[in-house]
Amino acid sequence: MEFIKKFKGNILILAIFLIALISVIFMNIFSTRYIHYINIIIAIVPVILYSVSFYIAVKQDKIVKWTRFSNLFNLVIFLSLTVINFTNMSFKESSVKVENPKNYKRILKLYKHDKNDMIKHFPNQIPKNAKEIKFSEHPQFLIGEAEMYLTYELSKSDFNELYENFKKDNYKSINLNDIKNEEKNIPSEVKQFLSQYKNEKDMLFLIDSQEYNNSEDTGKSYGIAFNFDNNRVMYWSENW
Repeated sequence: MEFIKKFKGNILILAIFLIALISVIFMNIFSTRYIHYINIIIAIVPVILYSVSFYIAVKQDKIVKWTRFSNLFNLVIFLSLTVINFTNMSFKESSVKVENPKNYKRILKLYKHDKNDMIKHFPNQIPKNAKEIKFSEHPQFLIGEAEMYLTYELSKSDFNELYENFKKDNYKSINLNDIKNEEKNIPSEVKQFLSQYKNEKDMLFLIDSQEYNNSEDTGKSYGIAFNFDNNRVMYWSENW
């Protein structure tokens, strides 16, 4: 009790630093598109610095005046790093493109995949036998575009099965010859994906497209494209 009474100010400050560190860790686990390791490290710094100064205060039994200076110094560092951390994480979360497929399920969960019409057609998980996987997700920042793409190669049988499943859903089907008629509704990445070999069998299913306020400058488009030459599929979702 004597120890707590003597160093209650130090203990309180250290507890605040630890709570801040735990908050950053939990935020990265449950509410970010990917884990921001740098921000976790930044949150660890004040804990380490203050733990060292607290240890010195206890070990050498420094006078209260010295520990007050220590508290003030570490609080300034803590507040500065907190502002840097918040700004850095907020900027990355709202503007940085994620391309690591390992973050795919994490992003689906964050965007409430099952209830989000824009990405509901994306698979719950990337098939284990998928090859040459490419993933790209970019949130809408200011007046920019929000987009998500997932591309991979399947075995011939899995590819045909997936194609038939989407065919049964009566989505709007568009082949290479009809793409020009849907120019404004199909993203350039999708057209490039289908034009690599120009196979007449290649097909895309436009699940939905819509212009906002009757303007071509704003709208949405999402669907899936099938490339029969290499058994590759491309899921896409764009909001501009």
